[in-house]
Amino acid sequence: MSSQLRLNKDKKLLKSLNSDDAQAILGDQFKSEHVRLIMVKSEDDSNEYEQSGRALCIRCQGVLSAKDGGHISRHVAACLQRRAISEPLPDEETSKTEDTEEPPSKQRKLTEFSRKRFTKDQTDKITYSMAKHALMTGKSFNYVASHAMKSLLIDVANATGNGVYGKEALDQIPCRQTIQKKVLSMSDKLLQKAFDMMRPFAGKRVNFLCDHGKLIMNYLSLFAPFLDDSFQLKLLPIGFLPCPDGKSGSDTAAAIFERLLDFGWTEQQVKVCSITADGALPTLADHFNTCKTQNRVTLHHVLPAYKLLESKWRRYEAKVFTELKERDSYDLNLVHALATSGLVGLRYYYAEFDDIHYGAVLLNPKTKKMTMFDELERERAVSFVTDLLPLQTTAVTPRKSTIPDFISEMSDSCEELPKHDDLKRFMEEYVDSQSEETIEEYWTRKRFDFPCLHEVAGRILSVIPSESVCETTFSTASFLLDKRRSRLQYSAVEKVVVGCQIAARFPEWID
Repeated sequence: MSSQLRLNKDKKLLKSLNSDDAQAILGDQFKSEHVRLIMVKSEDDSNEYEQSGRALCIRCQGVLSAKDGGHISRHVAACLQRRAISEPLPDEETSKTEDTEEPPSKQRKLTEFSRKRFTKDQTDKITYSMAKHALMTGKSFNYVASHAMKSLLIDVANATGNGVYGKEALDQIPCRQTIQKKVLSMSDKLLQKAFDMMRPFAGKRVNFLCDHGKLIMNYLSLFAPFLDDSFQLKLLPIGFLPCPDGKSGSDTAAAIFERLLDFGWTEQQVKVCSITADGALPTLADHFNTCKTQNRVTLHHVLPAYKLLESKWRRYEAKVFTELKERDSYDLNLVHALATSGLVGLRYYYAEFDDIHYGAVLLNPKTKKMTMFDELERERAVSFVTDLLPLQTTAVTPRKSTIPDFISEMSDSCEELPKHDDLKRFMEEYVDSQSEETIEEYWTRKRFDFPCLHEVAGRILSVIPSESVCETTFSTASFLLDKRRSRLQYSAVEKVVVGCQIAARFPEWID
């Protein structure tokens, strides 16, 4: 570029800086506190500024090249020297104005640093990010929309951008009502995704965990565990329901039915589900198929654990301590007394088990022989599993056949087998009891070998034997619903609590 063209460009930049059309503004310092970058408005419609490649000396209004080199320091040194020579003596009248007023070059364009605004797309992204933060952390809407949080966002925007956002951009950041509306909308979508995930298993493998708790008023925490097609246990929070009318079995059942029916379930699909609750809700069994919680299948461990304890304690009761190592370090009389008292309580709890526990033991390939159980208990397990198998016969055919047609025609045709054939073949199959294969891996591998029994296993083993996970909801709720959020309506409370729990378990759902 020739000297004349560069001079003309510099004159245009100076003219724009001194005009009110905001086509050029001063940016950050460059190499010296006396030199500022010249920013020009972008040619697109983004209303953002970009570097012009030139800088301005605010003392002499000289336009310099915004490049590395010693020309900036040399110019500033010369400029300061000229200014020192030309300054008036302290006793002159002009010294008063120098001390009380900033030179026009410093006053000019200072308001430009607070004029830049966010675009609509940027504002939408900021609103979404603030709502996501509130949902993931449970922070109150007032906190997320506070002046301190807004100032932080402006500081981040200036630190990562051109550093020209100010009061006008601060006023664009959403208020509490906007963030609350966005959070509740996101919670509705998360709850709908949860129901969409378990919809294919409705009335088949979905079960429920519930527990009551008091937090200002009575609430019902509701979870839905089920095994997916990969035989992986999913545990979804699907409700934190206000129950002002009471927490009896019938009231609890009515609240659960209402929640499921609102999301498109039928009454029959709800009734066939098993439900796990504490001992204060025994009448729930009148409304659901079975009234009986983790990250893995555990139901098949419960009865064998009791049997193992019983066998050990019976030996200790008979004063057979051969399996105890370093017996001299034990008070054997105390061990005998503990075993005797433990057996009393064990018989009481053992009587509480029902068919589903026996069925779970049978469907575990490593305990299917039920050698720790008597004949009546084995018959009870077989009868329960057999009754759950489909009534119609099932044609056993290959899942995908790559066999040529002429070979298939020479082979025997597939026979239709009775419903109990899956169970019979399962019982006859050899399984290494010392293998490290989990029960989930086994039934995933045997999905097409025992198709009918696979469905029964998915239904039984998805039952969780304790509702303790529901207690986590009340811990979460007590953290989220402090005294600063006492004005939230009941419907908003549920969306805040359940939305926070689902977002914590499935963060990818809100991205």
